[in-house]
Amino acid sequence: MKTLIIYFSISGNTKWLAKQIAAHLPGETDLHRIELSSNKIWKGAVGMFLYGMKTIFGMKMDIQADHINWSEYNHVIIGGPVWVASVPPPLRAFVKKHKEQIAQKTVSVFCTCGGNRGSFFKQLRDVLGVKFWPDPLTLVEPFQHPKDTNDLRVKAFTQEINAAKQQRA
Repeated sequence: MKTLIIYFSISGNTKWLAKQIAAHLPGETDLHRIELSSNKIWKGAVGMFLYGMKTIFGMKMDIQADHINWSEYNHVIIGGPVWVASVPPPLRAFVKKHKEQIAQKTVSVFCTCGGNRGSFFKQLRDVLGVKFWPDPLTLVEPFQHPKDTNDLRVKAFTQEINAAKQQRA
């Protein structure tokens, strides 16, 4: 069985981390990026403000349709950026839409943030109703910190996943 890494990223931090995690996992790993339906992606200070407001006020952000064959995967890794100490609306919408399929898998989570992950993991846990394994991974501004430090944290996260997979085999 394969691993599916589901992530949402606008700035590129979470995309980078998803690819790093995939590179350290044995066997087949697929990446699925959650895409906004709108072609307009706001970046920089304007984007942070607009997306922050949408997060604070619980506004919906439409995502593109996806076609995932859930039966191919026994492990799902979910990741995203932290927006205003919360799960961003597109990631929340995806997780809610696929809650039943995800809850049947082994679930791991990760996030990228500017300093405070807030209640990101608690919010995901509340939506899914599952225990995460191993402990979630948080990287603070991965592009701004020493590569060696990030690599060590990613390797530790994926080593825990690999060890548990070997025990189950």
